[in-house]
Parts: sequence; C-alpha cells; structure tokens
Amino acid sequence: MPMAPAAGPEPQMRGLDSDDGEGASTGSGTGHGEGDVDDPWDWWHQLRTLCDFHPRLNLALEVPADLPGEVSLLRWLAEPVKAFHLDADLFMANQRGFPVLSRLHQGFLKDVMVRTNYHFLVGGRLDARPDSEDTMRSVPGSLEAVSRHAQLYVSYLRHLARSIPDQPAGDALFGSYNEFLQAPLQPLKEHLDSQTYEVFENDPVKYQLYEEAIYQALLAFTRYMHQDGRRIGEGECVCGADAAMAAATATAVCQSGDPGACTCRGPAGHPSPRAIQYSGLAPGRAKALRDRVRNGQTHTEWGCLGEGACRCLEDWAAEGPEAEAEALETGLGSFAGGPIVVAVVGAGRGPLVNCTLQAAARSGRAVSVLALDKNPNAVLTLHDRARNEWGSAVTVFGGDMRDWRPPAPVDVLVSELLGSFGDNELSPECLDAAQAVLRPDGRGISVPACYTSHLAPVTSPRLHEQIRGFAAKEKPLDPKWLETHYVVRLRNTMLLARPRAVFHFRHPSPFLPGGHAAEGASGGDPGRGPGPDRLRRLHTNDRHTVLHFTSTCAASLTGFAGYFDCTLFGSVHMSTHPRTHSPDMESWFPCFFPLRTPVDVRPGDRISLQVWRRSSATAVWYEWALLAPVVGQIHNSGGRSCSMLLASS
Repeated sequence: MPMAPAAGPEPQMRGLDSDDGEGASTGSGTGHGEGDVDDPWDWWHQLRTLCDFHPRLNLALEVPADLPGEVSLLRWLAEPVKAFHLDADLFMANQRGFPVLSRLHQGFLKDVMVRTNYHFLVGGRLDARPDSEDTMRSVPGSLEAVSRHAQLYVSYLRHLARSIPDQPAGDALFGSYNEFLQAPLQPLKEHLDSQTYEVFENDPVKYQLYEEAIYQALLAFTRYMHQDGRRIGEGECVCGADAAMAAATATAVCQSGDPGACTCRGPAGHPSPRAIQYSGLAPGRAKALRDRVRNGQTHTEWGCLGEGACRCLEDWAAEGPEAEAEALETGLGSFAGGPIVVAVVGAGRGPLVNCTLQAAARSGRAVSVLALDKNPNAVLTLHDRARNEWGSAVTVFGGDMRDWRPPAPVDVLVSELLGSFGDNELSPECLDAAQAVLRPDGRGISVPACYTSHLAPVTSPRLHEQIRGFAAKEKPLDPKWLETHYVVRLRNTMLLARPRAVFHFRHPSPFLPGGHAAEGASGGDPGRGPGPDRLRRLHTNDRHTVLHFTSTCAASLTGFAGYFDCTLFGSVHMSTHPRTHSPDMESWFPCFFPLRTPVDVRPGDRISLQVWRRSSATAVWYEWALLAPVVGQIHNSGGRSCSMLLASS
C-alpha cells in the first residue's frame, strides 16, 4: 500500500507542541490524514474496520520518492506494518557506482530500523543497476544477473543498518518489551522476586536522582531546625519541568543573644527577649539543658502552627518549667545532639539505603538509617548488608510500613513506591499511613514530595489487537481485558495530543498528623483552624477529573497513555512525561488505558475523557469513560475488571 497520495500538497497538521487552549492547534507538524478519499491511510482504515481489526491483517508499505510529513509517518508506524517496499528507482549511484539512497530516505530507514524488526523489499528494475554516468544501465536479464545486482541493494541496506549509532542502553535491554502488554505490579498484594529487584536496581539514573534529593533534604532539614519557623516550600508543592521548591520567607526568627537568652520575633517583628527558666527542674536536668544551650547543641524552639503563627519558647514557658524543658529536650527530636533519622520504607534490597549513606557523606550530616521492608526475603538481604557493608548506621526492620512504629520519630521519610501512573502502586495509601512515623512538629520531610499523573490520547491498533486476542482466548469473550490498565513500553504508538495532568498527590499530606496544616490543630476553635478529626475527614485519595484534548490528525483512537511527573525534593525532578522525561531513565514504562471500541477522530476533533480514582476498604481502582467525540461506557465500573489490592489476597 502506498504511504501517501501520488501527488498533491500535504495538508497542514496540528502539532503536539502548539496550544489552542486544549493542548494543540494548527502548527508546524505536517502530514497526511485530513480524511481525504485519496489518503491511503483512509483506504487502509476502511479495510481494517471492515475486517473488524483482524489480528492477521498486516501492512506492507511502499516508500514514496517524496516522504510524507512527520505526523503521517508516526501514524503509519503505529499500524501493524510488517514490511517496507523500496522501488529500485529510489536509489541513485554514488561515485563508485553503487546504489545509495538520499539522506532523507536514509534517515527514515534508520529510524524505522531501530523501532522494530521490519522486512525490507526491493523491487522494480532489478535487471539494471545505478551507474555513475547513466542513471540506470541495462544489463542482460538473466536470473543470475538479477540476483547479482539485487545483492547490491541488499548489501547497501545492511550497510545502512550497521551505520546506525549505538542505541541507548534501554533500547538494547528493553527492546523486546516494545508494545508488549504487562500487568502492573501489586507490591501490597504480593512480594517482588529477585529478578524484579534486579531490573529496578539496574537503573542508575533513578538512584542518582534519589541521592541528590536526599542530599538536598538533609541540608534543608538542618536549615529548618536552625533558621526558619516554617518549612521551605511549605505552601506549595508543584510538579513539572519548570517547577522547584521555593524557599519561603521565614515568619519567625529566634536567636540566642547569650547563653540562656532568646529573642523571638513574631509575625509583627517585635522582639520579646526573655531568659530560659531552669528553676523548678531537677539539678541534673537543668545542668544538661544549660550545657546544651551553651555549647550550641540545641536551638531555641518554635513550631509551625499554620495561619502564620509562631510558637517560641515563651509559649511553653507559660506552661511551666517542665513544659519548657520538654520543649528543649524533644523539640528537635533525634536531631538535637544526634544524627538525623532517615527511614527508608519499602527498602527492597537496599539501593535507597546506599543513596542515603552517600548523600549523608556528601552533606557532612550524621544519619541513623532505619530500613524497613515487608518482604521477608528482602529483609534477609538487608540484614546481611547491614552486617557486612553498612554497619551500625543502619537498623533493619521487617513489617508493613502502614503499621510500623519506629523507636524514634523520623526526620526524613524515603520511599520508591511510584508506579507507571504515579499512584497506581498505592503510594498515596502507603505514605499517608507511614506519615505517622514523622516528627510530630510538622517538620518531617518526605522523598518524594509530590507527583502528578498525566494522560494522552493515542492510536495503537497493535495494542488493541493484542488485548482483543487476550479476550478471545476465553469463551465467552471476557470484556475484562478491554477495561484493564496495562504497563507497556510505547515505541510505535502515536500520541494524538499532548498529555494532560490528571491526579496530584503531596507528602506529607497536610490533612494528616505530621502534615503541616494538621500541626497545632485544635478541636476546632475558630482562631486555630479545623481540628485533627475534621482534617482526617477532609482527606481522601479518591479523585475525579475531566480532561480535554484536541486531535492532531485523522486516526483511530484506541486508548490513553499514562505517565507521571515527580518532585523528589527541592529542585530534583523525575519524570516519564514525554516532554520532560528524565534522560536514560528506564525504571518505568508508560501505562495504557484502553477503549473497548476504537473511535475515529479527525484533525481538530475534541477528545474528552472522564477519569475516577476510587477505593473501598480492600482495594483501589480507576474508572474511565469517553465523553467526546462520542460518549462511551464507563470502563472498569466498581473495579469489576481491575483493581489494586490493599492487602495480600
């Protein structure tokens, strides 16, 4: 089948990088696909639809002299193409008289060759060969001559394949996973095996980012304790390529003017000097506190209560010497005169423990690492590494992070629970429960700090055919396969519009104990904000949104690709979003949310999708429904086909 009409100018296409208020507008991308009757893609699409997307119906494309635009090429590569036909007339002779292609065609074929295993057919005047003097010179038409001269074209194509630069390591390792559907991991339902851990640990990019984030977190935690009365980035956590934690202006500054003295500057900036009261305390306790203040081992305390309030030592002093002493002794948690407590939850075989120790060495901060995992096999590995590599700096625990209570409050909570869609491996549910181990004063740090999921409409008849093949194996046909989300390495799948943000999660959650909005919350006094019980009621990880896109070209909409973008901490971002993808990171493949029935779209068509994240006492699931260009049924209603279990079954 020809890739493009025989003649005529290419129509303008809508580009993914342009913006019309819904994600695309007429832009620089070009290609065919306006729905013209002369468009070969429309011929193919009609045939494929008449055959009900039969899995044995495949394509061989004729490569034209004038290649179509990029959008059209990408759309063709998303189809079940098995072979490309090159006419001998496409070739020209080089200085030595051997057949070669133009640079444009060379680039196209190289791009095709690295995507998947296609066949290449050369046809036309194979009883002739390019010549440096004449474009084509006739030779005797014997079978032997045809075979001999055809070999020149084959040799050239092999040379072209060998000249392709080395591909990224991910393509070499994971090329066999291209367009291969997999079930997402369910780490709360089942333990990971050694092979899965091995795959995760072979991504150096992810752990470089984690080490930098933990390094920044250790430095920031020290600043929290010694400088500011509120957290850096307290008011907002933004995910995105241009986002970073902003350093908040301190609302309170406490200084030790001399041993035993404190000047507190509240929101109004008025100093309130006072002396720490040691009278009424046991002599040994009073002396220990004096020594700590004199030697700079502790700092005058305050806590962020929200509403811009500042609580200095004089607030505790009003409650008596015992309360003030307790504030001095416990206000900094383990940080006062000791190491920063870092909990690595879901530690696996220990890669994040290594990151933490390396970050601590870089920052010059002493740390006490608590490594927790619920997988008994992983716990054995952690114990072995603690004995032989890490030493006393690491303490290993076994158990579920949602029920774990460590021996001391945690200053920095580190985890790698993100899934291909960000929250699809239940990171929000796990980290919300684990948040209870953080310092009670609201200064605890979570790495990651926040993350956002994204969806984009795609065309991938190959994936649709795969899923229908799964369903057809069961009698009667089981529709659950057509409303289950998958993990898949999308290499020959075309995005029809740029991704849109779906759900956002932030840690620590401000609505739970240990979160910044919850700290100091009373029973609901008008001047103090909502009480902790009401804050808990306000908190939910269920979500609902409606997304709008604009189609870039004529295509068969077969589903939606899912990505995530994450702020680990500070300026450290980690992303699978196509426009901000962390270079060379291969730990996550995108998600794919299929449509039970493909929908035809044309350039400029509005695509609207409604998405829910819902939960019960035992599971979490997604539901999705197309609203435009046609209204479709709700997929996975009530989690009937696919859900993420909150416990092992």
